[in-house]
Amino acid sequence: MKRPPDSGPGSGAEAWKAYAVKLTGQDEAFFAAMQRDDIKEYVDTYAAPDKPKQAPDGVTPTEKPEHTNAQGLPTWSVPVEGGYVAEHDMLTYEREQFERAKAKR
Repeated sequence: MKRPPDSGPGSGAEAWKAYAVKLTGQDEAFFAAMQRDDIKEYVDTYAAPDKPKQAPDGVTPTEKPEHTNAQGLPTWSVPVEGGYVAEHDMLTYEREQFERAKAKR
């Protein structure tokens, strides 16, 4: 998967959305309302492959990737430093962090 260029041909919002979807595993709707620069910032901040993910504040990682939702059904788990957290908790946390950073600009 090749990162789109920062400028010039192939550097538009659609190219960055496609790249971000593949890199992060988020669905397209997550990036739908974002501008190109916002998508680039999200990718650089939260999807850097060499940056280990931290568990969200208030969420304790478990040793095994076994999480359930409110109905008791199994859900996806995300590896983080110290174990695993439920994917929903991680996505909610990352979205909140991104919105806070965006509001500060």
